[in-house]
Amino acid sequence: MSRQRIVLYEAAYEGVVRILYVMGRWGEGKELGQATDLLKDLAHRELTSGLVAWLGLETYPAVLALYAYGIGLVHAGRYEALHGWLATPIRNQRRDKDQVAVQQLLLNAWDGCGGNPWKSFDGVPASPIPLSEYLHLRFKDWILGEFPSSRQFTRAFQTFETLGAMVYLAREVKPELLKTSMDDAAKDECHWMPMGRVSYQEEEAREVFSAIFAEENLDLMSSAGFGYGRRESLTLMQENLRRFIHRARGSWR
Repeated sequence: MSRQRIVLYEAAYEGVVRILYVMGRWGEGKELGQATDLLKDLAHRELTSGLVAWLGLETYPAVLALYAYGIGLVHAGRYEALHGWLATPIRNQRRDKDQVAVQQLLLNAWDGCGGNPWKSFDGVPASPIPLSEYLHLRFKDWILGEFPSSRQFTRAFQTFETLGAMVYLAREVKPELLKTSMDDAAKDECHWMPMGRVSYQEEEAREVFSAIFAEENLDLMSSAGFGYGRRESLTLMQENLRRFIHRARGSWR
């Protein structure tokens, strides 16, 4: 039944996904308010009872919207708008508090990620994070033609997920705590993040991290708001990513 719901949501929102991608890729900022209002509407959930797996899937259209507009922003290089998009405030009715979009909708931070119906779809490779693989395949079906190559699409997809994880980390961990954790190399501590395909695709991860954390890009990323808006904090986040991925890969073997 979860599979059927997923398919029905996709049939209903495929057109919206395509439009949101185009808005992110070619927009000039005036469209951001419309996209944000739509995301908030799609992410809204009433407090109801029912099967947990189904209730989580109610916000699947919001997940699709988050990715669609976000990937478009990555493709356009609109990183300040992307940071604002990932940090869109959304009311969490279940926890009765405000959170940002990635705290509710990104990969394992999303309630609908559990149960993993995603790995039962054709073409989804065996992986530790089936949802990321599934969304990669689905968006490839929808918007690959907007990119010069499959490799560039994948890089944009994974850049989106990685920057989303960084915004999540910035909301969950204070900068002082992150610095303390990363400064103590002996303990090899790290903080949890909702990571996607880059956590186990080593070659692709190197490409994504090289672009995000390139010396010439650090000012661009920090001025856009990533890394608490501090250049030096981006290096700390890079180290947290490295430690988290190393630890995750060890647990998956």
